[in-house]
Amino acid sequence: MLFQTILEYPEVRQDEMDELMNQVEPIANRVKEVDPEKIDKNGAITENVLTGVRNSGGFVHRIPRTHRGNDLNMVGYTAVVEALSLEGNMSLGALAYTMGSWSARTLEKHGTEEQKAFYLPMIATGEAAFSLCVSEEKTGSNVAAMQTSVRLGEDNRGYLIKGKKSWVINAPNTDYFIVIAKHQGLGEDVKYSDPERQFHQDKRKTGSMSAFIVPKKAPGVTVGQLKPFIGLRGLQVSELILDDVPIPLDYLIGKTGDGFGIAMEAVSMERHVMGAVLLPLLKKLIGL
Repeated sequence: MLFQTILEYPEVRQDEMDELMNQVEPIANRVKEVDPEKIDKNGAITENVLTGVRNSGGFVHRIPRTHRGNDLNMVGYTAVVEALSLEGNMSLGALAYTMGSWSARTLEKHGTEEQKAFYLPMIATGEAAFSLCVSEEKTGSNVAAMQTSVRLGEDNRGYLIKGKKSWVINAPNTDYFIVIAKHQGLGEDVKYSDPERQFHQDKRKTGSMSAFIVPKKAPGVTVGQLKPFIGLRGLQVSELILDDVPIPLDYLIGKTGDGFGIAMEAVSMERHVMGAVLLPLLKKLIGL
């Protein structure tokens, strides 16, 4: 049917739902053993908990089977996130969509074949953790107004990224960051006297951003102060400081200028998946 080709939430046959529930059940059983109050009190998800969730398939849901994932659609993905959030374990559920929709899905849709072959299996097996870095303290979710900048190095063989990102999930434990940055000299404010030309100004802003893979071990990368969120302290949300961080040319995700679209795509997916994180807690509060 046509709607199955255009909607993120296709109709699911009963046999597909049965198979999905078989994948979700071990995750749900593992999460029921986790104490969310302990996670929130300690401000961290222990490695033992992460290993258990990882071994039960909790972080592979949006990764293709060709790269050791489950290749679930949005229905399956939402069910997994809800299962990870059982008993009020919102930090686990939120971490899952950080690894899945924000990171793995971004690489799967926009990365080169070499990037996908290298990074996606590491996310699936837990060898590497990724975080997406978009928001900034002074601009919030207004991506077009971001200040983090990128420029070519002196030899034109790499990029230099400078700026500060706020509210980065799992930053202390992340191995790689996906950073959205604005190219210097592009997308800067231009004062048009004709209001009808505002469209062209906005287009120039959003088309000046790109997405990059930034290793945490790269020179100039600093994970800053923790910014604990109520009910989500286990996520270890922090700021990320980038001081002329050098990265190779092939660490670009997608094409130059794709950064705004990549950021909007990731953020829009968060909006509805967050509902799956909150649903088990709401059910618990009203006694369902």
